[in-house]
Amino acid sequence: MKQLFVLILSLLFLGAFAQSGKNTASGNNFHEVTRELLRINNEDQSIRFKYLDAFNTKSSQKKIDSLASLMKKTDSLNTLKVAEIIDKHGWLGPDEIGNDANFTLFLIVQHAELKVQQKYLLLLRDAVKQGRAAKKDLAYLEDRVALGEGRLQIYGTQVVPNLDEPEKGYVRPMIDPINVDTRRKEVGLEPLDDYIQQWGMKWDVKQYVKDLPELLELERIRN
Repeated sequence: MKQLFVLILSLLFLGAFAQSGKNTASGNNFHEVTRELLRINNEDQSIRFKYLDAFNTKSSQKKIDSLASLMKKTDSLNTLKVAEIIDKHGWLGPDEIGNDANFTLFLIVQHAELKVQQKYLLLLRDAVKQGRAAKKDLAYLEDRVALGEGRLQIYGTQVVPNLDEPEKGYVRPMIDPINVDTRRKEVGLEPLDDYIQQWGMKWDVKQYVKDLPELLELERIRN
C-alpha cells in the first residue's frame, strides 16, 4: 500500500508539470478528441486526489482499498481510450489539440502497464523529433521503461520519496549520476536538486555514488 501511495504522489506531481502556454487548439478537426482527453485528464487527477485525501486523513482501510481499486479500474479504462486515440490519429501535437490534451497522451501512457509504455515509446520519440511532444515528457517515459526493464534510468525522474522521513527517500538507480543535470537541461528539466526538494529530499551526488551499489541490489538492477 505504501508503494502505491508513493506512485500516486509522484504521478500527481507529474500531472502538475503540464506544458505551459495555450491549452486549447484552434483551426483543426480534433475538437471532440481534445474534449475527451481533457475529460480523461480531469478523471485521472480527481481519483488520485480522492485517494490521497483518504490516505492523509487516515480514513478506514476499507475506503482506501476501495479507492485504490477504483483508481486501477479508471486507469485501465483511460489507457484503452488513449491507446485508441493514438492508434487512430498518431501522436497529436499541441497545435492540433492544445498543450493540456497533448500532455494527457503522455500522462496516461506514463503510468500504464510496462507493455503499453514499451509500445508507445518509439512513437513518442518520433513525436518529439517532429515537435509534436515535449522532450521532458519523453525523458520521464524513457526512465520509466528503463527501470521497468531492469535497466538504469537516464534523467533521474523516478524517485522513491519517504513522507515520514524525507532523508530516507532516494532517486532510483541511474547512469552517470555526476552528469545528470547536463542531461536534464538538454531535455528542459530543472536541476535534480530542485526537482527532489518537493519531497523534502536533497541531492548529494558523492553520497549517491557511494549508495548506488546498495540501491542496485535493493531494486535488483544489473549495472
